[in-house]
Amino acid sequence: MGKETRVNGNIREFLLKGEKNKDFVMTDIPEHGLSGGIISELIYYYDINKFYKKHYEEIWDEINKLGGLIEIIKDEKNQPSTHDHFNCLMTWLAVESIACYICNEREEKVA
Repeated sequence: MGKETRVNGNIREFLLKGEKNKDFVMTDIPEHGLSGGIISELIYYYDINKFYKKHYEEIWDEINKLGGLIEIIKDEKNQPSTHDHFNCLMTWLAVESIACYICNEREEKVA
């Protein structure tokens, strides 16, 4: 299993703390996404499901800001994805989106 997921605070705080601890580089998240394992706490379904349950409302608030779900997420065989895979995709989408906000805010301060 992956490391114990840090679930204290909201997603933004989670990201800023991980960056401060040099667990990852914030700009890598919008550039490469989370599927490559950039954030070690968001690799394994066990950890992602804990994170998803803790941040459920915030994740879905973010998904809704992005326009909601257009269609059911499907796997490579065009079948509905598993519950764990769905939670993973929704978590990654919300975390990647919030990381983008953070990076954009920083760029606006520089400009």
